[in-house]
Amino acid sequence: MTTTLITEGHRSLGLETARRLIQAGHTVYAGMRDPSNGDAARALGARVMQLDVTDAQSVQAAFTELAELDVLVNNAGILGIAYGVEDLYADAMANVLDTNVTGIVRVTPAALPVLGHPGHPL
Repeated sequence: MTTTLITEGHRSLGLETARRLIQAGHTVYAGMRDPSNGDAARALGARVMQLDVTDAQSVQAAFTELAELDVLVNNAGILGIAYGVEDLYADAMANVLDTNVTGIVRVTPAALPVLGHPGHPL
């Protein structure tokens, strides 16, 4: 059985990815900031877990729950609030970069100890 973690696996592309992987026989963990928002993922059969890619402690806690992992889908991302120069603010841009860029850098190294477990090397 293939074990997959999808960051923000409870809506939009993450939810559709979860649906398709569950249909393909994967055990899917749907990571999200607020697990109370995971009803759609639960309905598919995903295992919901708290995982905020902007919080290093949340990321580490999530990977202590996983004994093994075959696939990591770094899906978490936000659009932000700027649509033009007149509404571009440094704090808002920092939030987008923290989620969309730095979040991947937080999650991927944290996953390495369980990703590629014995029998499924990287």
